[in-house]
Amino acid sequence: MKNVPLDLAKSVAAVFGLAGFAVACVSGLAWGMSATGTLWRGLVALTVCYVVGTIAGSVLEKLVREVNTKYEKDRPIPKLIGPGGAG
Repeated sequence: MKNVPLDLAKSVAAVFGLAGFAVACVSGLAWGMSATGTLWRGLVALTVCYVVGTIAGSVLEKLVREVNTKYEKDRPIPKLIGPGGAG
């Protein structure tokens, strides 16, 4: 299997969108709304939550990048001494 890099912003956006859709559909069914109205509100919630998730994912991705950069700067990899000594 090929090693595919994770796009954090898109992943968070997809999870937010699907969660918004699920919540809108379940709450619409619980309130006894029509199927058309429930699905319409679900699609609107999916779109809005996807946009919010994209913004949140971008912020999270930047935060992770900054933390990793600081961690690598504070803890450099030590240089090993070869078999002939330091010289």
